Amino acid sequence: MIKRHTALPVAVGFGVRDAASAAAIARGAEAVVVGSALVEKVRLSLDAGGKATPTTVAAVTGLVAELAAGVRSVRQQAAE
Repeated sequence: MIKRHTALPVAVGFGVRDAASAAAIARGAEAVVVGSALVEKVRLSLDAGGKATPTTVAAVTGLVAELAAGVRSVRQQAAE
């Protein structure tokens, strides 16, 4: 509905937590915005003192790779 009222790109960022939700949003929007899911990945990877651990980077990059794969799958389908 938003696209009927603007020529600007539409970015959506609510409920993006995995490849499936990123793909669902990418079907109707030009951009998928991720915030809380990344913050949660970081939080879960911290040690008891709140410091990053050896798993922090892998946790974040793993989620980003998963989300990107979901968006790419939709973009590839649209290009075919």
